[in-house]
Amino acid sequence: HYATSIELNPHDPNPHTNLGALLLGRSPRAAFACFRRALTLDPYHPAGWLNAGRLLLEVGRPRAARSLLARAPACVLEDPEVLEVREELDYHNEGS
Repeated sequence: HYATSIELNPHDPNPHTNLGALLLGRSPRAAFACFRRALTLDPYHPAGWLNAGRLLLEVGRPRAARSLLARAPACVLEDPEVLEVREELDYHNEGS
């Protein structure tokens, strides 16, 4: 379904983000590529930033997640779910 949605709406970041979420358990690299594509299409897409940051955190790359979110637009950083990931990163930083 997501591939069809991407084909029909190639400039919509949502199907890319949704496909990435579907691929999380199977292929983190492919999921991350979907999130990056969503952000290429819309750099203000909170779900793309959120999911890419969470994925990096979950695969044990908190420094990469921190670096990624540091490049997010200010309005995205105000999103409650993105703030939650940033707090997780702060907690992770304190624990290391």
